[in-house]
Amino acid sequence: MNRPNIMPGRPGSARMEYFACREDVEALLAKGYSARLAYEAMQEQGRVTCSYSAFCDYVRGGGKRLHSSGKKKAQTAFHWSK
Repeated sequence: MNRPNIMPGRPGSARMEYFACREDVEALLAKGYSARLAYEAMQEQGRVTCSYSAFCDYVRGGGKRLHSSGKKKAQTAFHWSK
């Protein structure tokens, strides 16, 4: 399969890369490979140039990037009681 013409660093390029190799990634995961090993395999083949973090977001989200919105959760204060 030919790799689509994707310009790394452009908005949406990580998603396009993931969709181009999605079936292969899902097959590797079904065989018991970790997301890290699947990412490294796709990177060695030159099929992804995105970050591991972006790749994992798409793997977890089934093609949608599931990541934090950047807003920090309100931390609750911890009080020691005597």
